[in-house]
Amino acid sequence: MDQLVWSLARSNNIQNRTAFPIVDGPVLTKPKGESFKRSLVGVPPEAVCEIDALQPYHRGGAYKTHPLWRLNEMCNLDKHRRIPTNGSASVLNFPNLTREEMASGVVNVQVLDDGFVVSVPIALKGKLDFYNRMAFQVNFGGDASGISENFAGLIQIYKFLIDSVMPRFTRFFASE
Repeated sequence: MDQLVWSLARSNNIQNRTAFPIVDGPVLTKPKGESFKRSLVGVPPEAVCEIDALQPYHRGGAYKTHPLWRLNEMCNLDKHRRIPTNGSASVLNFPNLTREEMASGVVNVQVLDDGFVVSVPIALKGKLDFYNRMAFQVNFGGDASGISENFAGLIQIYKFLIDSVMPRFTRFFASE
């Protein structure tokens, strides 16, 4: 996003200290407004209006769910701290056991620090599939940053940028 603003400012030969600002409040207030304007020196006024229209604060209290806010949080994690990752979820599938057998509690799962133990009565041995596929999900963030994104969340942010953000700026580069 910063490269987009740099390219917009470049049309006026101004490329120093440009950035795509992402703010949580109206840009007409101080100090947000001053910082917002400093980031966009040399950017055409119509493009500045587009950037303002995309700001997360337009969602009110739900601004932290906005894809640009989430992208900015992930970007700041990457630049200023380590990106904490954590994995989660294993899914056991016993397709040959009936719902009643599962609900009766005959399958007992004990969670341990380094794994888990599944206990099933020997009488149900023939119904078990020992080649279960395990699912594993990696989440980025989740520490004190308050951001946690899985792969689906990253795809959602990417699609927002490609489908909703970038098309708004193509007119500024049509003559190049």
